[in-house]
Amino acid sequence: MRKVYLLILFALTVVIPIEAFSIGRWDQKVDAIDFSCVGYKGKSQVPPSIPVMFSIRPTGGDDTELIQAAIDSLGQLPMNSAGFRGALLFGEGEFQIAGCLKIDQSGIVLRGQSEKRRSILKATGNNRRALVEIEGKEVVASDKIVSVIDSIVSAGATRLHVSTLAGLRPGDRIVIKRPSPQSWISLIGMDKKEGTFGERRGLIWDVGTRDLYWDREIVEIDTTTNSITIDAPVTTVILRSCGGAEIRKSEDQAFVKNVGLENLEFDSDYDLNNPKDEEHAWIAVSLQNAEDCWVRNVNARHFASSLVYVQDRARRISVLNCSSVDPIAEIGGFRRQAFWIEGQQVLVRDCKADHGMNSFAAGMCAGGPNVFFNCTATNALADNGGAESWASGFLYEQVEIEGAGLMLECNYRRAQGGGWTAANSIIWNCRADTLIAEGSTYAPNQLVFADSSLYQTQMKS
Repeated sequence: MRKVYLLILFALTVVIPIEAFSIGRWDQKVDAIDFSCVGYKGKSQVPPSIPVMFSIRPTGGDDTELIQAAIDSLGQLPMNSAGFRGALLFGEGEFQIAGCLKIDQSGIVLRGQSEKRRSILKATGNNRRALVEIEGKEVVASDKIVSVIDSIVSAGATRLHVSTLAGLRPGDRIVIKRPSPQSWISLIGMDKKEGTFGERRGLIWDVGTRDLYWDREIVEIDTTTNSITIDAPVTTVILRSCGGAEIRKSEDQAFVKNVGLENLEFDSDYDLNNPKDEEHAWIAVSLQNAEDCWVRNVNARHFASSLVYVQDRARRISVLNCSSVDPIAEIGGFRRQAFWIEGQQVLVRDCKADHGMNSFAAGMCAGGPNVFFNCTATNALADNGGAESWASGFLYEQVEIEGAGLMLECNYRRAQGGGWTAANSIIWNCRADTLIAEGSTYAPNQLVFADSSLYQTQMKS
């Protein structure tokens, strides 16, 4: 019964109105951020089925070069009108991979056989690494800076007034940088808190250490108001008095696009005599500088950290019906985080994790919006939620954590602290030993129990 009372208490406390403050006032509504823009193509589209161009079988030895050569051959094929080159079909059995597979060309799909005829990609050896890296080129932004001139841009906004429209057009790719100057750090109180052992790094933030980046596209320009409309919302308030924000045009071709992994099993070697061995593969799939990619019907076991790690410059990613079990690592730090999301417009749906620490992790300064929907963590070894600091615009909906809590809060408990772990994020119809949604006045987190689904309602609108 105590758990039920705790849930009711938190549900009541999060609806207290936001108080006025010296630089202005606004009300952050529960549904202010549009979470329907997440996932493949920015609308949670079902990834397509791509025709097979090549197929390979395991050799019984190290298959790294064989698989990489097949991936590279796919990368040389012309793309069709939908942006795909074709699929590589893995045969039944175990493929041994001593190195790392790299996908840096768009339009490539890696596909396993089926649930009954398993295609297993096994990371061999004792190297700490990601088994598959989906990574485009580093995003290059223009030297020309356009300033956001609004006094306040609320979280959830898609319209920005700018200093100039010169050189901007609908369809342009842009990078929006919301800086973290001392004025903002002081505003949210992250210049005076002390953590465990008086540790400074986590709870007293330094200037420039919590900058946010949003990769967006201009969809409309209004010359009468000198404003632009972007394809997905910002997730943290922009205050002109706290540094505002700057916009730069970026290169569209930098991102690798339309890459999928599906129907595969991932495994990692480890020391069978050491259940906390860490000298082996840490991550099954890592994505960076990637867009409109997916990981679907993929299972992983024995990795030290994550099945999927979505880094900060990856966007519109779908992770669907995946599971991570039996991680092999110490219980601490950035280990056993099955689905680790630092990116933007990421959907993690119908996924499961077992014996993880923070299996559904909102990573440091994640740009968002991001959604964990209908996910379950069993035998959880630690609380889920914010993994470090200021993950913005996360929705946890129908997420169940067995054995631990789901927390969006100011974290004092870790030795290195962390401070405000999340901003403008929502826990909606979730279950856990403890549910906490606490945020800064200027970036409230909310706990909601309702008869309807926020994510599915927004998808229909």
